[in-house]
Amino acid sequence: MSIPKKRLGDILIDCNLINEDQLKEALAFQREHGLKLGEALSQMGLVTEDDIIWALGNQLNISFIHLSPDIVNPEVVKLVSSDFARDNRLMPLYKAGSEFSVCMVDPLDSRPIEYLEGKFGAIVSVSICTAFDFEQTFNAVYGPLEVGSTGEVDPSATDAETKQMEQGIPKGMESSEKIINYILGQAILNKVDRIHFEPSDKGVLIRFRSNNVLNRKIEIPVKVHHDVITRLKKLSQLSEKDLTREGGVVVGHFKVNVSERQINIQSIFYPTVNGEMVILHLNDIAALVEQIARVGKESIESVLRAVQTTHGILYVSGPRESGRTTTQYCIISSYDPEKHKLVTIEDPVVSSLANITQLQIGSGDISSPVDGLRLSLMLDADVIYVDKTDNKELLEEMCYAALGGKTILTGVLAYDASSSIIKLLETGVDPVIMASSLCGFVNQRLVRMLCPNCKKEAEIPEEIKELIPEEQLNTTIYKACGCDSCNHTGYVGKVLVTEFIPATARLRQMIINKESYLDFSNFARKQGIKSIEQETLDLVLKGVTTADEFMRLF
Repeated sequence: MSIPKKRLGDILIDCNLINEDQLKEALAFQREHGLKLGEALSQMGLVTEDDIIWALGNQLNISFIHLSPDIVNPEVVKLVSSDFARDNRLMPLYKAGSEFSVCMVDPLDSRPIEYLEGKFGAIVSVSICTAFDFEQTFNAVYGPLEVGSTGEVDPSATDAETKQMEQGIPKGMESSEKIINYILGQAILNKVDRIHFEPSDKGVLIRFRSNNVLNRKIEIPVKVHHDVITRLKKLSQLSEKDLTREGGVVVGHFKVNVSERQINIQSIFYPTVNGEMVILHLNDIAALVEQIARVGKESIESVLRAVQTTHGILYVSGPRESGRTTTQYCIISSYDPEKHKLVTIEDPVVSSLANITQLQIGSGDISSPVDGLRLSLMLDADVIYVDKTDNKELLEEMCYAALGGKTILTGVLAYDASSSIIKLLETGVDPVIMASSLCGFVNQRLVRMLCPNCKKEAEIPEEIKELIPEEQLNTTIYKACGCDSCNHTGYVGKVLVTEFIPATARLRQMIINKESYLDFSNFARKQGIKSIEQETLDLVLKGVTTADEFMRLF
């Protein structure tokens, strides 16, 4: 790719970002401090990094991308040394035929482009990214930017970087917007589930929860806390009423886009004696759906077959944090939107789904799930997802809709499949209608998987020995330890574990007879359906997860 030979100063003048006099001042400042022109202009406060990126993209027709490890082909990375990538602030993205795509912080530097074109005999296409995105991605792809002359990581540099991360934000990121961007960037890069902003009289502690482990990460000064909270509230699009409310919990939502993937964030604000505490819930539903399709494929396939070959209600149960919403998103996304009208009724909408009509309870004329269900029927929906079922009126409305040929997915808070049946019957719903409209009952857990790089052999705890057959008591199991690969949690990713009881004539009759929890449980075992506890215990014996994880869940 031939980048036009145009100087940065001329580009910024053409875009009316600086004038001739300011350029002369910046050039003098550049020479005095030994900086690049862009760095000099930024330090003088004449332009921001975003201004420079916009100008380069506008004048040179170069695309700006949010660089992240997700869009870097690991095979192509091997073609470019870490030294070359670091020195030229260049990240190889992919190679397709005669095209070699790279991303650069400074695309005006034509030397690395010419070198790559000569080396590979390819046409190099260039995009531009921020220095921050490059540093984060370089760390993830090649390793830390600070390396010694031997090519190995300099321990002192790494320790200093870790200490800075634990004590505060990097220099030059003191504004509320940059602080939030930095924290979100670190969280998304490390696949964090939640971010805690915890104020005290000495500072604001930022902690990340990943794989159910809460770790101290960053500390920011009290003086910027108010600005950070104000910025988060603005991002969360809170109503005027919520902004002026004194006391009580305030909940908002916002989204960020990373590498064409949308991260949905729920923000929770609550006052404490030292200032407002904030919890950010990060939901990367697309990534979770992909993970379930990959490592929970066997668990979900039988459910998909059942729900797609018949109509009726599929009840997906489990405790909080068991992934019920993700599973139902996965199921509804498996339908062809060209052939089916798909509607969700949620409070709140957790993630935007392509080609699916999503209704938010509390918006428009939808004051309750029942209103949403009636509206979805008016919209001629084929498949309807109602995020939770907790009362007789809603349950009966869903049953009648299912009897009319609709497929309905809904969630129930329950320990296992059998207890979800009992809980639904206790609402007072007509058992005949419930049985007649049934598709099946799913109970599930998301079980953390051991990190293969740091797991160590362990003994079977006395607490679970009685649950294991005698011939398996000598099985080698493993414990979580923690390493850099898993952010020192001992776990990497989660696997879906399910207990699925499909609708049968016998099950329908048991529901009509209002039989007991023990009867439903025994029925499932006689059908060869393992309990959710047994499925998880099998994962412990296979070395997929730990005994500690089993005892945490059950």
